[in-house]
Amino acid sequence: MANTSSATRSNGRAQRIRPRRRPRGERTYVAPSTRHGRGVFAAERIGRGVEIERCPVLIVPGNRATALDRAGLRGYCYEWGRDLALALGHGSLYNHSFRPNAECEALLDEGVLVIRSRRVIEPGEEITLDYTGARNRKSLWFDAVD
Repeated sequence: MANTSSATRSNGRAQRIRPRRRPRGERTYVAPSTRHGRGVFAAERIGRGVEIERCPVLIVPGNRATALDRAGLRGYCYEWGRDLALALGHGSLYNHSFRPNAECEALLDEGVLVIRSRRVIEPGEEITLDYTGARNRKSLWFDAVD
């Protein structure tokens, strides 16, 4: 999708939404993805093993997961022990790949999700994670694009 303004409806009127310009110093941005909806992309070259983002998380107790299902947010959450976590920042917008260029580490005690590059990521390249890890690849709740 081209980086142009798009139209949306609010109160019955069409409005123009302009893409947000990346402030200096930010290493990632969110944009439309060919994988699934929106994704996170590198704004600059990111070296191997570099911390891309530290995302604070909102913890949702496991016994309240049905509320996330009803709100359509379950697919944006990470497993967090027996609970679920909705990552802030860009954390819940990274798309899946069986050949990811990044990985995430859950720091349970700190309530933070750390996204780190697995290899060099070039500007404009989508940053992806493997949602399945060592689990069965059939466990995905969507059709993976790779």
